Amino acid sequence: MKTPTSSLRAFLIRFGTALVAVFALTGLAVAGAYWETNRQVDSIRKVEITGLDTSESVPAEAGNFVIIGSDSRDALGAQVEGDEEQLGSERSDTLMVAHVDPDQKTGLLVSFPRDLWVEIPGHGENKINAAFSIGGPQLVIDTLQANFDIPITNYIEIDFAGFEGIVDAIGGVPVYFEGPARDGTGPDGDGGSGFVQPYPGCFELQGDRALQYVRSRYYEVYDGSQWVSDPTADLGRINRQQAFMRSLASEALANVGANPLRARSLADEVLSNMTVDQTLGTRDVLGLVDAFRVVDPNSEAFESVTIPNEGGFADGQSVLFIVQPQADELMARLRTFGPPPVPEEAPVVPDIEPFTVSVSVLNGSGVDGAAGATLDGLVNQGFGTGGVGNADFVEQTEVHYAPGNEEKAELVRSYLGGVGELVEDATVQQTDVQVVIGGDFVGVAPPDQVEPPEPVEPPPTEVGEAPPDAAEEPPPEEANC
Repeated sequence: MKTPTSSLRAFLIRFGTALVAVFALTGLAVAGAYWETNRQVDSIRKVEITGLDTSESVPAEAGNFVIIGSDSRDALGAQVEGDEEQLGSERSDTLMVAHVDPDQKTGLLVSFPRDLWVEIPGHGENKINAAFSIGGPQLVIDTLQANFDIPITNYIEIDFAGFEGIVDAIGGVPVYFEGPARDGTGPDGDGGSGFVQPYPGCFELQGDRALQYVRSRYYEVYDGSQWVSDPTADLGRINRQQAFMRSLASEALANVGANPLRARSLADEVLSNMTVDQTLGTRDVLGLVDAFRVVDPNSEAFESVTIPNEGGFADGQSVLFIVQPQADELMARLRTFGPPPVPEEAPVVPDIEPFTVSVSVLNGSGVDGAAGATLDGLVNQGFGTGGVGNADFVEQTEVHYAPGNEEKAELVRSYLGGVGELVEDATVQQTDVQVVIGGDFVGVAPPDQVEPPEPVEPPPTEVGEAPPDAAEEPPPEEANC
């Protein structure tokens, strides 16, 4: 069974960027002078890390900030004195990379789930969260660079000990509830966080209730007759946590900077629970302040995503495998600073009528009946029929054409759902074009047609007791969401 702190750790790794923004902005609000900012930054605990990218390829005030959550201190039960804790006693569930590019007024937060199966340099394959417990911050950086080839400019570690104090220092965080809500009971009978919200509406959560809310693993909403479990499970929990992070950042930016006492309290809470790399100094913090003033963490320009993954098993345990090529496309965004490359123009569909093109289809996909179904689909779109047959298995769909029929082949390819490699083939004689469908083939669709996703059926709801009767006690004053 998971420990009660695991959801909190997973949340705070996403929450980390908001803390960085909050710390930087409130540090200046408290300071009132440059020397005070120096004092605040100098008081942060530092860790020596090699291999950070200091090249000119990363513009000033931009960068990739590794943000990791650890649970090594008192609030999570660890016995720690000063800076003498052993790396093996520290744990991390998830980590993220915050890609900040103020010149483009954009930001990107990429989460790396704790169970992601990767190569840990010098230690073989393992879940990515093992890197921190085996070798601390340095091995985390090495693992990210070895597996994903992304430049890392800075390291920021957030300890979870001060979570409640951080929320209270901000003055609470507003959260909207569609109905009465609670954290229910797990499938194995394990209890929830204790979170209960009796009323619908927007309410301000203080530190203790905010902690229960972000830890909720079995979230349920009362629909008027029964408790309904969140059918999206962990995805729903991540969405709630990220929404909480954005709301917290917004509250901090709006309220804390105008309240010096609250700002000092928040800065002290964050500082006492933060570790950074040895290169992060006052100038970097000032740059980070400017970056977050331009790239608002609460705006749509600051995107939050998780590296594409799928479930599986390795070494006798349940793990998550990286999905390609989607992961490589996401990592390319972490390597890119400045204006995005100009996208290539969409291919022009040849001005040819389908009925003037005869097509034959060979089945190289290994799926019985695929050639006939594909030819039927093309005929339904107006193409002439040329028959079907079988071929050896091919991974990628191919569109063969006789010399001089390239435009006809391009037209056929435009109906194959975005797959198909053009191949000039003098042996194609009985038809204009011959399609060899491969393992990547998904179906026939007119050019530019977007198929709607199939609806996901939610699991059956569970019936439980009604929420606490609120009729005798009026609800508290609602907050502003």
